[in-house]
Amino acid sequence: MITLLEQIVCTLEKLAALIVNGVVGMVNGMIVGVGALLSVVLLLLPEMPEPPASPTSGVLQWINYVVPLAPLAAVVATLGGLFAGYLLVRTALNWLRAL
Repeated sequence: MITLLEQIVCTLEKLAALIVNGVVGMVNGMIVGVGALLSVVLLLLPEMPEPPASPTSGVLQWINYVVPLAPLAAVVATLGGLFAGYLLVRTALNWLRAL
């Protein structure tokens, strides 16, 4: 009688493991699908044009030598985008909490 109960418990544990593995497989498949969709969308975009040449003004070249403006602008734009994304996610989560 005990062996029969042990077999039932083992079967239930295997079934639970199969369900968990199935959910993990579905999530992994969705991640792969989103990655494939993003790669297709990015391949459809046109190529980026060449960046404009740096100005020939002597003053701006000296300022750019002392304080690199392009990386600084990239950092500011990145931080601004991250902050805007944070505000959007925070607002969405507050709305979900209010429901």
